[in-house]
Amino acid sequence: MNDELAVISARIGRATLKVLAGSMGLSLGIDIVEALSREKGDVDKRLAKIEAARENLLEALSAIDDIKIAAQEHKKELAEIQTSVKEIGKERDKLTADKNLLVQMTAAEKDRLREMLGVPTRLQSVLIWVGTFIFGCLTTWIVTYAYDFKIKELLRALIGG
Repeated sequence: MNDELAVISARIGRATLKVLAGSMGLSLGIDIVEALSREKGDVDKRLAKIEAARENLLEALSAIDDIKIAAQEHKKELAEIQTSVKEIGKERDKLTADKNLLVQMTAAEKDRLREMLGVPTRLQSVLIWVGTFIFGCLTTWIVTYAYDFKIKELLRALIGG
């Protein structure tokens, strides 16, 4: 700003010098009115540029205010989201604890119901399968032994063979 004032004052000083020189009869080849109108045009241009810069600054400040308002709204939304996430986390923890309790209760009730109905447990079922297999093997061996040594002769005697 000071530089512009210095330039303007230098031009005014030159124009004054030319006017004085012209009034003393020295011809510098420059019309005084033309020089003053040119200086006036330059000042008007500068004032117009200053006004345009001022308007641009006001628009920029308005845009900054809009951005600030949007940022504040986003901050509020973020705080609400964080609060709801915390509440959902607490609710999830509570539901997990309830689920674990129900699993324990169901397991206990299942065991009681099994005892009441006399349904065997998995271990008992496996032991029954193994016992049945062994019993079947022994029975087959005994029947085969009896057939080969005792019943075969008895059947021949009865049939007449």
